Order: sequence, then C-alpha cells, then structure tokens
Amino acid sequence: AAWAGLPQVEGLSPSEAGRTGLVAFDLASGREVARVVLDGKGRALGDLAVGPDGTVYAADGRGGGLYRLRPGGDRLEALAPPGTFRSPQTPVWLDGALLVPDYSRGLALLPLAGGAPRWLPAPPGVDLRGLDGLAADGDRIYAVQNGAAPNRILALRLAEDRRSVASVEVLLRLPEATHLQLRDGRLWILADNGWDRYTPGGDLRPDRPAEPAPRILELRLPEPRLP
Repeated sequence: AAWAGLPQVEGLSPSEAGRTGLVAFDLASGREVARVVLDGKGRALGDLAVGPDGTVYAADGRGGGLYRLRPGGDRLEALAPPGTFRSPQTPVWLDGALLVPDYSRGLALLPLAGGAPRWLPAPPGVDLRGLDGLAADGDRIYAVQNGAAPNRILALRLAEDRRSVASVEVLLRLPEATHLQLRDGRLWILADNGWDRYTPGGDLRPDRPAEPAPRILELRLPEPRLP
C-alpha cells in the first residue's frame, strides 16, 4: 500500500508532513512487515501495480514521477523522474513496459528498460484524459474515466504494435468511481467513495450529500467479440 502525509490527514505529525512511501502488511495478522520512504518532500505516492516478479510500481500523483521497488528491496528507484508526468494514476504491467494514465494528458507506454514515455493516440473523437484505475487482460485494458460526467468504465483495445489505442467501448456509466480489479471475467469497481464530496482542504462540501456510502460493484464482462 502507498501512504502520503497530505494536509488532509487527520492528526498528521509534523515529521510525516510531505513524506510518502510504501508499506507492506501481512494479511493473516494485519501486522506491518516493511516500510520504505521516498526521499524528498512534496511528493505523494498513490496508485500502484505489482509486476509478475513481485516488483511494485508506484505513481507519484503530485511530483509526476514513477518509482519501482524490487522484491526484497529497501529503496525506491526512479523509473521516470519527477516531472515526467503531470498526474500519473494506476499503472498496469505489460510485457517489458508499463501503461500509465496521466490524468490531464492521456495514456503513455513507459519502457521498463529506460527511456521516455510514448504517448498513445486515441481513435478520432475519443478523449483519454481523466483516466484513473486501470486493469489489463492481454491487449484489452479496462479503465475508470472519472474525468468525464458521468464517470465511465471503458474497455480499450491496443493496436498490435502498441503504438496507439485501436478502439474504445463504454461498458458502464455511474456517478462516481476510482479504481477497479479484474478477476475471473469480472470487474470489481470501487464506487461512491466520497472523493467528490470534499473540498481540497478536507471539508465536506455543503452542496453535496454525505451519502451514499462507499460501494464495491461487480460487473460481469461480456464474452470477447470475434474480429
């Protein structure tokens, strides 16, 4: 899990203000087993992904970098330095690369061997800004687009050469969503988490209701269509 000492954190100690990093827990006991702090301040690790070898990739939504923690490691390496992205969200692991949604720019493919991200053009008339949570199933990518009103769950298909997005399909429209997971032909979607009901300072907005409570939605996916 990622943690960040943001101003909205209740009871934040001065020593944690502006700090960020990763923490690992033992699921059976709930005990913290490891903690890694990212050097420097003014950053905020948030969305992350785990590669098939156990490497953790974490996006810094405030500083615009993307970091890697290798299995057994005690230091976060900069895979993309601060300022590479404007606001990177959930990366997904693709063979030899990470697919990274940048909230205000769109989708980029970042090579794990090093190098600059390559921005992927979308089909005409499709806007890929405002993407948050991602999940990959081969060349099919499922995405939460909460920069649109209403929020949408999208199914994207990459071109064979991974240099563009070949198609985009809207699977579901809903008031609010942030992240999702793919398991056994189903999407599990985090919805109604209240993000839009608070000001940047953490106060409840008077024009938004405090309900409904957060939900996890299940979306059964249709069978893939034949070409």
